[in-house]
Amino acid sequence: MSILESPDFLLSKRILKLYGQWPYSSGVINYIKRIYCFVAVISILIPKLIKIYESRHDVDAFILCMPMVAVHIEAIINLTSWCTSGEEIKYLIETIKRDWDILKSGDEIAILDGHWKRGRSNINNYAYPMVGITLVFMTSPAIPLVCDIIAPLNESRPRVFLYETEYFVDQDEYYFHILIHAYMTVPISVGLVVLYNTVFGSWIHHAMGMLAIVAFIFLVNRYQLETIHDIPESDERFSQFEKNQSIQKRLAHYIKLHNDAIEFIETVESSSSTVLFIVVIGSTLVVTVTGTAAVIKMNHINESSRYMSFSIGTLGHLYYMSYVGNQVIKASESINQACYASEWYTLPIKCQKILIPIMVRTTHPCTMTAGKLYVLSMDNFSELVKKAMSLFTFINSTTH
Repeated sequence: MSILESPDFLLSKRILKLYGQWPYSSGVINYIKRIYCFVAVISILIPKLIKIYESRHDVDAFILCMPMVAVHIEAIINLTSWCTSGEEIKYLIETIKRDWDILKSGDEIAILDGHWKRGRSNINNYAYPMVGITLVFMTSPAIPLVCDIIAPLNESRPRVFLYETEYFVDQDEYYFHILIHAYMTVPISVGLVVLYNTVFGSWIHHAMGMLAIVAFIFLVNRYQLETIHDIPESDERFSQFEKNQSIQKRLAHYIKLHNDAIEFIETVESSSSTVLFIVVIGSTLVVTVTGTAAVIKMNHINESSRYMSFSIGTLGHLYYMSYVGNQVIKASESINQACYASEWYTLPIKCQKILIPIMVRTTHPCTMTAGKLYVLSMDNFSELVKKAMSLFTFINSTTH
């Protein structure tokens, strides 16, 4: 069975098809899906921007409007990135298929399969809580309606809007119309934010699997080279030249796998770097703003919990990207360690020279960057959270 039809890749395939990005689908169908997504997100973003403009003199109201604006803008950026990276997406899919096809060893296939399964588990651990947080945010308007049915008062409880917008109509009279519009569009925006990262994560876990195979070959499977090198010179079945040629061919194959994995990572980074930079900056601001909004609405538990869940979700968003980037660094560093542990100095001089490029290259591990300025790693994530908390403290002090 092709990897493109396997359960591990099926989620990424469905996501790309859902948003019109699957390169093997009909071009017309893809364009229709893309246009629908753009129209849906913009249709909810415009009323939100109008409300922000009207609230420009009210700091509290302005802060309360910011989180969902950030989500819609990020959704548009992610969708635009996908639409302008069609060739890169096709290259990545073809590379994944090719990598699976060229692997023959059972150990190598098991390593790559293990990384895909681990990647799917990590994606589930990221996506399911994000969906849960979204549901908490979206069900809050229903709480007063349900309470009116279960425990009615002399008058109806105040209606809660999903978030503040401006349609230039009586919002109480058209409450359900506005709510339905939000329910039809917000899942598309949130989906573009969450699902973009799930596909991003699947690309990265494949690259990590290929890097792990190279490290495994040098560290654990080095006996394949040693058994050839240690053949007694008296064995007439193999000349020294033939032994050296066999070692060189195997080394060349391993180095090609490493170069292909690096090229794969660079392609993912080049197609995502700008998006990741905007997301990192935007997410830092959103964490700060939603935390402030939660404090402002502390006396209104329903609304405060919405913004608190939003803040937690955004932190989870940043954490997941940082975790994936950190795993790339660790996988790349493992090859450098494996090279030095493989007793390379026992190989013929010519074979040692073949290893030099990979040993030099791995002294600088592969990284995923945001705009070539910010390296996605757990160390940088902790620093980012510190800065967000400092900004939160400052904004919170200015609003009281």
